[in-house]
Amino acid sequence: MIKSRISHTLLFSLLICLFLAACSHQPSTTSVYIEHDNPLEALDNALASAKANDKRLAVVLGAQWCHDSRGFADTLTTPQMEQIVDKSYEVLYLDVGYYKDLRMVTQRFGQPIYFATPTVMIVDPVSETLLNASDMHIWGSADSLSLSTYTDNFTKYAKTEALQIAKQQQSKLSADANNKIDDFATFQAERLFDAYQVLVPGMIEEDKTKKTNDEFTAKWIEVRNFRMRLQKDLQALREQAISNPDAEVDLPVYMPFSWQ
Repeated sequence: MIKSRISHTLLFSLLICLFLAACSHQPSTTSVYIEHDNPLEALDNALASAKANDKRLAVVLGAQWCHDSRGFADTLTTPQMEQIVDKSYEVLYLDVGYYKDLRMVTQRFGQPIYFATPTVMIVDPVSETLLNASDMHIWGSADSLSLSTYTDNFTKYAKTEALQIAKQQQSKLSADANNKIDDFATFQAERLFDAYQVLVPGMIEEDKTKKTNDEFTAKWIEVRNFRMRLQKDLQALREQAISNPDAEVDLPVYMPFSWQ
């Protein structure tokens, strides 16, 4: 019994450490993540600029309090990435702050919500096609990724054939399967957004007190696990519907959150 309690304590302590490392509230004096009064207007302007300059648009939803968001922005300033970005990309940084509702931005490109900070969407500005839907999830761990992952990823989606590949994938998804998956995604995104709002008071309190609260950390981990699973499940559903169009779409079932 004593050994079990010790193991449980050590495990929870480890989870707290992982949480603090992944998304600690440590805002610096400057930030590339900008809070726009009208995010859609900022998006339209960025799309127009990218289109006029024959570039891709990278829409980055992040927050200065998040370790991975800061790591992503820092990596884009390395000489290797600056060369790629300057040549082929416009970048729009959007500040999600304390989990603001920016679904109007993600839904513009067929994504029900932002799943992580950062969420990085690489878009063709002419057709507004999302090019990196298949591996967009990797940016949730942006600060842990190698520089070569950044350079390979951004180089791949800058190529002309990236748009053709994305459109081919979309065309393989039947209307019935697409509608069923979209309805499921919209419902689960609403659950996720509501869960984000449950976290906000704890985030604000941590910023004020600079102290970690175990109850808040447990909720954070619960929401984090859900949004990671949801993002992967949605991608898997679309891949399965494309590879086997005659099969019934088998939607996953999730347990209620602990506070519900």
